Amino acid sequence: MRELHCDPVTHQAILNGKPYFLRGTNITLYRFFEDPLCDSLPWNYEWVRKMHKKFKDDMYWNSFRNCIGFPPEEWYNIADEEGFMIQDEFPIWYGGPEWNKWVKKINSGELAAEYREWMEERWNHPSVIIWDANNETLLTEPSIDSAIAKVRPLDLSGRSWDNSYSINRNPGDIYESHPYHFSDPDFKFKDIAKASIIPEGNSMKNPGTNPVIINEYGWLWLNRDGSTTTLTKKLYDNLLGKKSTPEERWETYAKYTAAETEFWRCHRNAAGVLHFTALGYARSNGQTCDNWIDLANLTWEPQFYKYMRNAFSPIGLMVDFWDDTIKKGVETPVPVIVINDLEEEWKGIVMFRILKDDKVVLEKTQEITISSFGQNNCTFTSGNDLMEGKYTIEVSLVNTPFGTVKSIRNFRI
Repeated sequence: MRELHCDPVTHQAILNGKPYFLRGTNITLYRFFEDPLCDSLPWNYEWVRKMHKKFKDDMYWNSFRNCIGFPPEEWYNIADEEGFMIQDEFPIWYGGPEWNKWVKKINSGELAAEYREWMEERWNHPSVIIWDANNETLLTEPSIDSAIAKVRPLDLSGRSWDNSYSINRNPGDIYESHPYHFSDPDFKFKDIAKASIIPEGNSMKNPGTNPVIINEYGWLWLNRDGSTTTLTKKLYDNLLGKKSTPEERWETYAKYTAAETEFWRCHRNAAGVLHFTALGYARSNGQTCDNWIDLANLTWEPQFYKYMRNAFSPIGLMVDFWDDTIKKGVETPVPVIVINDLEEEWKGIVMFRILKDDKVVLEKTQEITISSFGQNNCTFTSGNDLMEGKYTIEVSLVNTPFGTVKSIRNFRI
């Protein structure tokens, strides 16, 4: 048994009276049903159990959103047993005005009846912590709002609701944010420095009065063979050129998505940060994809595993430096933000290194203490005697309970 709510004052998730930072992903099972390799895997108990364990053990994820369709009942039982928190999304997705030909007016009474059936199936699962009424939807008439109002009292646990981009919500309800920086194919890594640290939605700005969960971000998807999706071809052409290799694209995907993960986690303006997506389709005409290279054995793409495991570490950090060039002879400050998702404070060493051709050319350390559920900052400098060339900044937290945790940036003099 547990009690979880989203605090309207701190805008954090609160589990049994203590802050609880949601780190996680999405499962888009109905997209996976369209995958040529899907077969009977969603009904393979051992495979599903193993996937949940890899979420937790490999990526430190403690939550996910069921997006674009519900999984089988046994998936919820496994999530209960493995300790996950689920944002359970009802399959309504209107998106932009021209995305679909669905009816433009929903009958709130009929929708309330469907919501009730959904809730009755789910409300005894401790894994379900948020009723998600819809995805990326902003209707001009309030049928969804009124349907939620009709069924909200039925849940004796008083869970929070996510009503997409509607402004009609209770103080403890959450606001979903999909800050897709790289949906602009001309967006560059260094542009993250100019991005707002306040997460906002796609269709309208967050009114700022509700806790925020970022359950989609990035827009850097690659198919399992390293090819671009229909949404990312122009982006990778701009970032790497038209002749880039799968290896180059995988590394760029991993580094950039990890940096975005650090950005949203370390600024502490979201109750949850959920990667998109841990399970989807891989197909030549697809829009998104997951990060497996061996689906049957659930083997991560190696670059994704390398960088994203660091980015989601409960004791984590971000090199808050986004420039791709530094002028020769200039001593440049490199700020670092360190966070602690745990109740116990952490004391340790922050190691700052600059490498050239994998050789350390500068190394500095600082001691740091991060309080319970806290955040702390420190700053290093690049030195002013580096020669022209390409370099890597590597900042590490040494000997955390999760091993050595790193944040990486690349630049040139």
